[in-house]
Amino acid sequence: MGNPVKRGVVALATALCLFLALATPASANPYALTVTGGTFVAPFTTIHLAPGGSPNTPPCDQKEDTLQAELAGDASSGTMRLTGGWSSMFQLGTPPSGQWYQADVLIVNPATPQLTYAVRNPPAPPPWVYTVLSTPPNHLIFQMRIYRIPSCEKTDLACTVAVRMSFAGTLTSTAALPAYAPGGITMNGSSVGGMVVSGCAAPFSAWQLQTATVTGMTLV
Repeated sequence: MGNPVKRGVVALATALCLFLALATPASANPYALTVTGGTFVAPFTTIHLAPGGSPNTPPCDQKEDTLQAELAGDASSGTMRLTGGWSSMFQLGTPPSGQWYQADVLIVNPATPQLTYAVRNPPAPPPWVYTVLSTPPNHLIFQMRIYRIPSCEKTDLACTVAVRMSFAGTLTSTAALPAYAPGGITMNGSSVGGMVVSGCAAPFSAWQLQTATVTGMTLV
């Protein structure tokens, strides 16, 4: 017949495992994102936002990103909060053939949602398509630390930049938000006020109080 206490323990453990398996989603807020495209355009400079975005092969391995999106609301509307950051390597020159740089981009105002979403295509999803907008006064604030790359060690800081940017774009999901099922996010942005630079050498010193734009920033 077996030990009834042992059978009870085994049954309890099995039930607990089944409960945890059902209660734990495959993915949940916040959702990890990767930058796969887009450019940051400032005076005299264009930076490809995707890691290794330069037309030439970067000299260093791709850095791991920490970008995440936290969504709150319902299927028709809500908010999106971006946190973390990513890195990209780029060259300056026409065509790009000169000095290599690495830009470490960090979102420095992650405490409150910076964007809103609203459904664009009811009542016939999937996929679900949403309009995404940044919400003043909580536009995205980027800090960009730009390093020269004589080697792959970040020891030669060329510039630190801070810029507040407004964004608008489209989010596509195969599930209704806030349960994001990756379809992709594409946004364009423009600076709100001028860039603030610190400890910068040319050409980045020319960015002080100048405007910047982001074109085709793609997140998946």
